[in-house]
Amino acid sequence: MADPTTPEDGGNGDAFTPITSQDDLDRVLSKRLERERSKFADYPDLQAKAKRLDEIEEASKSELDKAIARAEAAEKALADITLERDRVSVAATVLKDVELAPLLSGATKADIEKSAELLAARLAPQKTKPSPTSLKSGASGGDGSGMTAQERAASAIRAMRGTA
Repeated sequence: MADPTTPEDGGNGDAFTPITSQDDLDRVLSKRLERERSKFADYPDLQAKAKRLDEIEEASKSELDKAIARAEAAEKALADITLERDRVSVAATVLKDVELAPLLSGATKADIEKSAELLAARLAPQKTKPSPTSLKSGASGGDGSGMTAQERAASAIRAMRGTA
């Protein structure tokens, strides 16, 4: 019987011979499998090359990761130094005392300046309240200002309200 995969009419490809036996089927399938296997004959070589490429990429990636980690550490150190410089600078200009720099907080120079202003307000000498011994009763006489007791009381109330 003729090979069903080859035309019997001179090679024009129009003739078809049906497969009628198991031997014919096996022969046709084996030829087809050989053609397919030949397509993948270099597959083990490609696997080896792909494995080597993966190893090279992994080695490169670890070097890249190390370089990135070093760069991030350097950036953090620079940010810390810049922040400390800003604290000292603000403490020197606003508080007039560099030793107070560690008391300042904030992540930006503007935050540090706000912190310095709050600390300066706390450290500023506050108005002292008169002691009870320095107060005089209205009946004890004048205070030398020439105002009556009623005028002095009105002036004191205005001063307390801040409308003096």
